[in-house]
Amino acid sequence: MKMLRKAAPALGFLALCAKLAAATPFDLPHRSLSSSQQFVIYCDDLAMRLAVSSFAEDTKSGILNLLGIDSEQNRWKFPVVIDLARKDVTRPDQPVSQVQLFEIEGGGMKIELDVALGGDLSSARFQQQLVRAILLEMEYRNKPPVPGGTAYINPPQWLVEGMTTYLRNLRTETGEDADVYKALLAKNQLPAIGDFLSQETSEMNAASLKLYQAYALSFLKLLTGLPNGRSCLASYINDLPLGKDAPSTDLIKHFPALNGSEQTLGKWWTLSLADISASNRYQGLTVQETEKRLAELLKITIPVGSRNETKVFPVEDFKQFIKLPQARTVLANTASNLQGLTAQANPLYRPIVGEYQSIVAEMQRGRTRHLDVRLKSISNYRDMVTTRVEQVADYLNWFEATQMVNRSNSFDDYMKTANQLSNDAPKRDDEISHYLDGIELQLQ
Repeated sequence: MKMLRKAAPALGFLALCAKLAAATPFDLPHRSLSSSQQFVIYCDDLAMRLAVSSFAEDTKSGILNLLGIDSEQNRWKFPVVIDLARKDVTRPDQPVSQVQLFEIEGGGMKIELDVALGGDLSSARFQQQLVRAILLEMEYRNKPPVPGGTAYINPPQWLVEGMTTYLRNLRTETGEDADVYKALLAKNQLPAIGDFLSQETSEMNAASLKLYQAYALSFLKLLTGLPNGRSCLASYINDLPLGKDAPSTDLIKHFPALNGSEQTLGKWWTLSLADISASNRYQGLTVQETEKRLAELLKITIPVGSRNETKVFPVEDFKQFIKLPQARTVLANTASNLQGLTAQANPLYRPIVGEYQSIVAEMQRGRTRHLDVRLKSISNYRDMVTTRVEQVADYLNWFEATQMVNRSNSFDDYMKTANQLSNDAPKRDDEISHYLDGIELQLQ
């Protein structure tokens, strides 16, 4: 909860000028409006203003899409002012970035996102702060004006981190890391709902924050995946300033599918983790990965003796194990596992896996005629595929290392023109320019 402050007239114009006075005593800060005119960006660098403007609009569109809100029907009321200014040397405790809600003289409010140039760029967490600003405007757009000095409610941290992680995955097209969620599911130690919903991230180290973001994303996907989940989440955000109960109680009230129970919410959350952890089950394997899995499956492990001892046989030694009591059961499991591998196997290996599956099925039925010939033939083919793939990789590595310097020069005129068009003005070698370059890299 934060206290609302009264903004200076004209959207903080005088204060903004004072901030930049030390760096540019005779130049007023430059300003840009985004396409929806909701975002007002103050910065001396035109390219950076345009990049931030586009990034802000993309972020807002991603949030609206996640909430099932038509961007054309979205009616924002308060501007979001993004101020990229030099760090005030007279304020050593000045935060690298902050989001605040201000009352404007004459009525109305605004959201301000301040980034202090010269600080640690990674600690600015620009996208998280931008998401926070957008959600804060959505909270208060339909509420009566909040007088200065009155406490206001910030969006919960789990929602900010969950949405930021979702948007980052969407922008980079990387998707969720299923292995991370498999590990979380294996631990079977979801945090208590109440603790998770009220947790802050300011004191977390990098590893703890990564874990928290994984939990937050799975929780967000759980809520949006419930019946009418997107509209329920939008309603929850709109009602955040009105919440009077515990965070979990206020949340559950907005999602009828949870039946008003934290226990039900916990079960749904576990299912959400399981769903994400299985998201890569149909992702194709490389040749090397397929070969590794196939080699393991072709080691036939069969119980022998009366002391639960086991012995491992290469599939080629089928004559030594095929008449053992447990052989058929083990071969049935192996055939099933080979069938599962076919779905993920590299396309070059699918005929190989299919042939081994057929051979193992014949062993299970006790039909061993000509199996030794088939095994030798498919083994030779398997070696040939592996060798060819390695040769192709070696050739590409050799070509990249030794031949890429040789060019035909056929496209020199085209490349010269393209480079001239894409070259920016010479970059300045000052602190602000270096910081803006860092922000630009983060937004790409």
